[in-house]
Amino acid sequence: MEGKSSRILFFLYYITILTKSSQAAAHPSPMSRGRPPHR
Repeated sequence: MEGKSSRILFFLYYITILTKSSQAAAHPSPMSRGRPPHR
């Protein structure tokens, strides 16, 4: 159960990065480029 949940989290994280990178490549928003991402 632990391994499966961690795998799902990793999968979601991977998809988020892919979508963010594709969006940035398609149309970079001034907000993401102007200031560093807040934590």
